[in-house]
Amino acid sequence: MHVCQILLVEAESHEEALDKVASAITHTEERYPSWSDWHDTSPYAGRWDNFFGKGKNVLRYTENQTLAEQKLQEWVGGRKAEMLRHLEEVKTLDLAAQVDAYNTEKNQPFDGDGMKLYYLKKLASLLQDDWTCDTAVFDLEQHTGNLQYFRERLAVAPEMQYLVPVDFHF
Repeated sequence: MHVCQILLVEAESHEEALDKVASAITHTEERYPSWSDWHDTSPYAGRWDNFFGKGKNVLRYTENQTLAEQKLQEWVGGRKAEMLRHLEEVKTLDLAAQVDAYNTEKNQPFDGDGMKLYYLKKLASLLQDDWTCDTAVFDLEQHTGNLQYFRERLAVAPEMQYLVPVDFHF
């Protein structure tokens, strides 16, 4: 599957923003992000080419703050929708029963409540602002899905804040 993630970086230019993204997500000894097996590189937006308009796949926040905020809110809204979907899956999960039934001597398959545990893990990862395939917006400067640090950088140096969409496969 493919997913577009907006990566947030601080840079002096469009080229430096792309270089920072490339440096962070280029596979070396360990994949980063660990949930993706590859990503598009030319352009990074891949299937989401022209993400910010014709020929535009990198956006300096100050070039078009309205468009930047629109894309951020749309993508973060998608994250919230995934959280709500996961929450719906785990509403009937009895964690105390799971702990009581836990057995290190027996493999417990992902059936019944096992799948609910999977959704609980996905929900917890998103609530912790971890980088997952559902995070949608990720701050590469602070390595978080939380926008607080990006907002703080906007207050100090808005002209150095960039949004770079990347087409990830997982």
